[in-house]
Order: sequence, then C-alpha cells, then structure tokens
Amino acid sequence: MTNHRQVLTSILHCDLRRSAFVVALVCALIVASTESTFAQTFTLLYSFTGGTDGGTPYGGVIMDAAGNLYGTTYVGGSRGYGTVYMLPASGNETVLHSFTGGPDGAYPKAGLTMDRAGNLYGTTVFGGHGFGTVFKLSRTGSNWILSTLYIFSGGTDGAEPFGGIIFGLDGAIYGTTDGGGTAGDGTLYKLVPPATFCKTVVCYWTETVLHSFTGGEDGMFPSAGLIQDSVGNLYGTTTYGGTPGSCSTFGCGTVFEYGAVGNYQVLYRFPPSGESGLWPYDGLLLDASGNLYGTANEGGDSQCVSDQGQYYSCGVIFKLDTSGNETVLYAFTGPENGDGAFPYGALVRDSEGNFYVTTYQGGIAGGCGTEWGCGTVFELDGSGSPHVLYAFPIAGQNGILPEATLLRDANGNLYGTADFGGINNSGTIFKLTP
Repeated sequence: MTNHRQVLTSILHCDLRRSAFVVALVCALIVASTESTFAQTFTLLYSFTGGTDGGTPYGGVIMDAAGNLYGTTYVGGSRGYGTVYMLPASGNETVLHSFTGGPDGAYPKAGLTMDRAGNLYGTTVFGGHGFGTVFKLSRTGSNWILSTLYIFSGGTDGAEPFGGIIFGLDGAIYGTTDGGGTAGDGTLYKLVPPATFCKTVVCYWTETVLHSFTGGEDGMFPSAGLIQDSVGNLYGTTTYGGTPGSCSTFGCGTVFEYGAVGNYQVLYRFPPSGESGLWPYDGLLLDASGNLYGTANEGGDSQCVSDQGQYYSCGVIFKLDTSGNETVLYAFTGPENGDGAFPYGALVRDSEGNFYVTTYQGGIAGGCGTEWGCGTVFELDGSGSPHVLYAFPIAGQNGILPEATLLRDANGNLYGTADFGGINNSGTIFKLTP
C-alpha cells in the first residue's frame, strides 16, 4: 500500500517546484501597500508575521455582509498549529481561534464556510487523533467558541481532509478526505448533526462514508471540496487515479459525480498524454446548463520547461460538458508569455462569462528562486482571451505563490491570499480593484 503520509508530506512540504524557490527566497520589507498594474489596483490588506497572528494562508477568504474577511492559516497562532482569523475593513486582524493540536485540530489548509447565522465551519488536516477534524466556530457576543464536530480516526472513516466542507440541500455537511477509507486513498463523506442540541465544545456529528476511493479508475486522493447542483448531485475531483499506470503510476486525476440517489460515477479521466490537463487539485464550477469548469495543475503546453531542463507542463483551464466531453479553454505557457503556471485554485466566474484564477507561479520571470516567476492573478474573458491582472513582484513584498481560490464581491473586486512573501515570508491577503 502507498505510504499516504509520505505522499501528503511531499505535496505539502517537499514539492520540487516549491522547495527550490521557498528556500532561495529572501523577502524584502514592505515598501508600498498599493500599486497599479494591468489596469487593476492592487492593495495589500494584511501581511502575516508567522507568529501569533498566523502564517501561510493556503486557503482563500470568505466575506460577511459587513465586508469582514475570514480565513485560515496553516501555521502560526499561540501554539503554532494554525489559526482562524477575521480581517475587518480597518485592516486590524483578529485571531478567532488558535489551534492546539488536540481535539480542536491542527493545520487547517482549506478555507471556511459560513452559515446563515454567521457561524464558521472548516477542516484541519491533522490534530484530533492525528488525522484531522471538522470544526465549527460560533459567535457568542464578542467571543468565538470552537466546537469539534468530527474527529477522523485514520481508518475507513477517512483521514487528512485537505478540502473544506459544504452544506447540502438536506442540511448535512459534505466533504472529502485525502486519505483513509477502505483502501487508504480517500473518502467522500457526509455528516449529520446529533438529534439533541449539544452545549459542549466536543459535539460529534454522525459520519457516513458515501464512497471510498480505491486508487484505480474511480480516483485517488480527492484534495478539494465539493459542489452541489439544484437537485442534490455532488461533483468533485481527485488529484490522482483514473487511468491506471499513467502519470507516475498514480493516474492523472478524475472528475466525478455522486448522484442524489447515491450512485458514484467518474465523468472524466484525464489521459496520460497530458494535453487535456493533469492533476486537478481544486474543485469545480457549475454553470446553469450543467457544464463543469476547473483547473488542472499541469498539462497543456509542452513548451513549459524548468531552468533545469525538466519538463513541467504548466496547467490548463478546462470545460466538461454534460456528455463528458472535455475542452481545454486555455493552456498556460509559464515563462514563455508570463501568463502564469501551475494553477491550484478553483475558478471564479462573473455574469459576463469571464473566469478568474490564481496561478502558483508565472508572471515576472526570474523570481522566487527559478525562472518561473512568483505567481499571477489571471483572467480568461468570455471570448477566450487571456489577461494577466496582476503579476506578483519578485521582491515578495506583496506576497508570492498564490494557490487559493479567489473571492469576487458584488462590485467586481477580487480578494485572495498568497502562501508566502510579505513580512517574514509568511503570506499575505490582497485585493484587486478593477
């Protein structure tokens, strides 16, 4: 059996592209909070120190009706196990919870979900029994109280939930784990609340495993969250699996559906040729006609080559129609055109059909330890034309290496996070104004 923890460690900490530039980077002090580029105004909203305020915000942000932003940091906090934070319009960050590594969890990688009452929900990759948790943060006056909803055992119930959660039409929580299950290759799970109201901080919900991934044609390692359509069907991706024996034996990834009547099916398996994309890390976007849209971290353009001469195709934006036919809407070229490389996040779409996404690298060549660049905020407009809205500068003052999904507000402003850069190379929160 695959050593799942070694695979996870490689993805989180030892990815070849990440290690070279993170080690090599020496971050500059912040010299400016705003600058204009590509007809956008960039505003640095917050720079994490890596201390009690948190550090390395892998997940994106969400916004309440008052304009406050909420998110998670993977590390930092009072115990170093990560935080849940709020950033109001004033820019004074407040840590709502510092994870302890105990029953509350440790190292939250995904962003948050907010219910109608303003409560926050999320996951931690580790903590609990060592295999992750699902948590809720409730506001009581000026205080926020964390309740642990579920602790994964690392067995058939799942382990290491990389992705966040959604609320289904039935009021249940749905999500994925990157490990665990019957084969150790991840699960699709459902949580329902207890029949009686809980007043304790540990208030376990009941879990049902809807699907255990086998690592074969059904997929392997679902690292993203889910989406649901108007009739209750769930859609998601697996980073690996699909076509056995391809893409370093793990498979190149899949797009799947879990139907409202309880049937699991693979809608698309990424082929080993790579032209259609490889390794979708994040979730999907659904349009009114039932078409699905997403990003694959690699695949596409064959000219995307590293400075060591290694081949890395730079990723794609794809569409999957209701018949299961995939179309590459855009293939990133990396250093060739500065458009971006290696998109990890999901897509955001406006009413005019324009897509927005971050790329982990690309942009200004020569930064972050390699020629790839430090990342971009990218737009693919409704006609299929690419636009780099912002390229992160190589000095790192505004952040580098963004991987989270963007947030777009009603005024067209984009909000996001960068994993590193800023103060102490601990990540930033930013805003792009059209």
